[in-house]
Amino acid sequence: MAQTSMKVLAVGSANGQLVELFAKVATINSKNGPFDILLCSGDLFGENSDPEVLRDLINNKIDIPITTYFITGSCPLPSLISEHIQQSHGEVCNNLFHLGKQGVLTTAQGCRIAYLSGSHYPEHYDATAVESADGASNPSLPNEEMYFHSTDVASLVATPTPPSTPPGVDILLTFEWPQGIARLSSQKVPPSLVGAQPIAELAAGLQPRYHFAGKEKLFLEREPYRNVGGGPGKPIAGHVTRFIGLGEVGNKDKIRWFYAFNMSPLSSIQPSALLVQPPNTTDFPFLLSSQHGQSRGAKRPLHGGNAENSSFFWGSGSSAGGPSAGGDGRDNKRRAPPDTYVCNRCNVPGHWIKDCPHGPAVDPSAPKALPENYICRLCNTPGHHIKDCPEAANNKPSAPRLPPEGYICKICNESGHFVRECPKKEERDREHAVRGERRTREDSGEFYGLSMVVFVLIQSYFYKSRANIWCPEHTLSPLCLSHTADACWFCLANPKVAKHLIISIGSEIYLTLAKGPLTSSSSSGSLIPGGGHVLLIPISHYPSFRKIPMEIQIDVVAELERFKSALRRMFDGYGCDMVVFEVSRESAKGQTHAHFQVVPIPKEKSEGLEEAFVEEGRTQVVRMKFTKVLPENPDASYFKVDLPNSTSLVYIIKPQERFNLQFGRIVLAKILGTPDRADWKACPQSEDEEKRDAQAFKNAFREFDFTMD
Repeated sequence: MAQTSMKVLAVGSANGQLVELFAKVATINSKNGPFDILLCSGDLFGENSDPEVLRDLINNKIDIPITTYFITGSCPLPSLISEHIQQSHGEVCNNLFHLGKQGVLTTAQGCRIAYLSGSHYPEHYDATAVESADGASNPSLPNEEMYFHSTDVASLVATPTPPSTPPGVDILLTFEWPQGIARLSSQKVPPSLVGAQPIAELAAGLQPRYHFAGKEKLFLEREPYRNVGGGPGKPIAGHVTRFIGLGEVGNKDKIRWFYAFNMSPLSSIQPSALLVQPPNTTDFPFLLSSQHGQSRGAKRPLHGGNAENSSFFWGSGSSAGGPSAGGDGRDNKRRAPPDTYVCNRCNVPGHWIKDCPHGPAVDPSAPKALPENYICRLCNTPGHHIKDCPEAANNKPSAPRLPPEGYICKICNESGHFVRECPKKEERDREHAVRGERRTREDSGEFYGLSMVVFVLIQSYFYKSRANIWCPEHTLSPLCLSHTADACWFCLANPKVAKHLIISIGSEIYLTLAKGPLTSSSSSGSLIPGGGHVLLIPISHYPSFRKIPMEIQIDVVAELERFKSALRRMFDGYGCDMVVFEVSRESAKGQTHAHFQVVPIPKEKSEGLEEAFVEEGRTQVVRMKFTKVLPENPDASYFKVDLPNSTSLVYIIKPQERFNLQFGRIVLAKILGTPDRADWKACPQSEDEEKRDAQAFKNAFREFDFTMD
């Protein structure tokens, strides 16, 4: 079978924010898709879902751009949805399907998705077998839709693997996180995060390539881990498992709530590709009961007990009498590991690592083998390791090592000792610390011309000292590392940036008045205080908006749209429409910093904007032919203008073309009746004029500035 590839998008809980979710998904899909499937690992619906939105959903009035599958978490399905899917076999509307309680779905691309809905209630995990005398369900249990039980997990683990398909599943979708997922990981999670032990055992049994869970409302992309086997008679999967925990959709703390990736399903991937393990792969993290599948809460059987109760993970243990059967029992007692001991090879308690059924037998009394032709470097004699060398005691240094001849300490300019041993080093370090603190205080006052509070906010958010650049910590990328902040007009680390023009700073975007603006308070016909010609600039350095990494692109675009909406409402109050244009073209040195230019246009002059751009395009050296969509190639250069009538015009700039960067200004300057202001260099302002315009615009924009909330 030919190898197929598919694109998958996974999200956390939406909690009823259906319109917002699918609008954001549409944005991701248009910029980074098309995706084949969308998976929701949390509560798609909320406790107080809007009935009108639910009816619109069922009646296909909400556009769902990707085939979407969802499970339930801690919130029951709204009755309107529950009744509908019972009649439609899980289909809510076009492209939206409820997976159900548990099972394995195979998509059209051959991707096998295992799923388990509901929360873990330890006290009720085995309670489904407990019924009243007349056979009625136990009334003390929560809504059965909202929890899973042991038979669900056992049934899912027992799902057979299709013939000729490697062991495991492609994706596991659960609401609960597995207990112990942070073990052996460098990732930090809150101490209060416990997770569910049955989910750990489910992940061990299914051996998924990807595992998504949404309950904890946190983002965690754990290092891949190796698997240890899928159960009795099931082989160990050669692939690694990647666990991803996801936050809530649109959460205020901007915790990442989506994850996108490409994959080739197990049914078609080359077996050799499954054996590749990333450098950061860890061992299997979960601590499983020695008899996998026994009731949770039962005590773990001791190693060496009765054969019926002393089985290892996935099957029977030693023969009757324990691992050392045939003796008087004293060796069993001596060799039994403590209750807290866990084998480092298979991560299962109940036996020592040297007795692990997953590893070769080792004779503890045998001497440790030495590499072939090994020679001790201390005595130049074979037959023993360097740490066991009888000459080791005679080779210990009796005095500190002296520096080589000619070595001079750079602190005191004297010989005889290394820099780290200099008696003046401590005094030098104290002086540097005081000097550095003083310099920081001085620089913070001069650097921004803003209040200390704003400076500290920007400093804590954007500065990465090793790279000597400023950008959000989570967006530091090779693109950030490849440019010099001092050479970029829009990077906040550049001391030459006109920070007195900055109007508002968001989390991803900042708003500033333009240098040499088309409209200013002194220009004729200006209706907006301060002129209104502004720039929207991502705080991180990227040559174009399309080069922003997908994992943060949605947050950048969302804040960009909030700024646009705020400006549009402000302009409307002064009788103006808004024109936004962008030139996306990366310079050879990578110094281009993406930005949008926003210009207010009196409403009475808006009608002829589209025709004006088209006509001006015909007069250029290279005749411009506009389209309505951006180029498919993310590296392509283009000019784009968004007009008040919701029309967008796009011109794809050809390689090596000498495109006039002032094109957008030329058109708008003519519309405004000020063609002499087409070039920004012809519109200089003094710093006092810039400060007055910035303050005037700030005052007018204040009621629309969402960053002040």
